[in-house]
Amino acid sequence: LDTKRKRQIEVKNTSEAIIYDIEKNLREHREKLPAASVTKIETALKDLKAYIQANPDNFDEIERRTQEAQKIQIDAFAPMYSGGQASN
Repeated sequence: LDTKRKRQIEVKNTSEAIIYDIEKNLREHREKLPAASVTKIETALKDLKAYIQANPDNFDEIERRTQEAQKIQIDAFAPMYSGGQASN
């Protein structure tokens, strides 16, 4: 039981940190992203939070969905970091 609880805490903390970072980046750079990218990120975050709330013990799926949300963010921000400027 301790191992399961430890894993639950680790997965929850990692997911919460990633969600926080994605939300922070979105707040800071929203105007630099196309509206479709903003919507995609917001939807991924909403879905991830709802999944975690409904399935707190499904660690593997929470990790997978967290990585998926992180990838959506990375893909959306890639043009900004590669020197290109995303436009609305």
